[in-house]
Amino acid sequence: QVENYPGKLQWTIDVGDLWRVQRNGNVLTLVHETESISDSLPWYIVETNHVLFDVNDQLESDTELIIKLPPKMESSSLSMKRVKDVGNMRFLPQWRKGRSPIKIKELLRGQKIPLHLRDETSVLCISVGSEDQIVAVYIQQSDEDANGKWIIHSDFEPTKGNSVTRITLGTIN
Repeated sequence: QVENYPGKLQWTIDVGDLWRVQRNGNVLTLVHETESISDSLPWYIVETNHVLFDVNDQLESDTELIIKLPPKMESSSLSMKRVKDVGNMRFLPQWRKGRSPIKIKELLRGQKIPLHLRDETSVLCISVGSEDQIVAVYIQQSDEDANGKWIIHSDFEPTKGNSVTRITLGTIN
């Protein structure tokens, strides 16, 4: 498969006895179907606080986020997910405000996230009724990159003087 189709960077092939080989970019993985493929997420929500936003507010690190929740969403629940769990949900980064949202994987490609890291990228989602929406995505350039950054959806970008939600995140190492 690798020799015959070198340009095809994502595929799965069954090799028998409940085993599969998966290619994602330059990474080959052997997976047994009875194993749980989804490991625990590297982030979890520790605390959320509603505060008044000031442009001088400084975030302690990448473990804090400040977002603006529209009034109709203030009682909605937030959750951490992976890109592979949200499918091709759309996202509108702040620099594209006023234009149409793009698929989350297009954003990751534009941010030069390696193909084998895209599915595992963390996203903060909000549940509105039965639908989820991406609030923020964590951009990390490589496995070794300790200094990632959160990109907030333009609909949730805080503005001066508005009530915002400050989210403290914990990391699992």
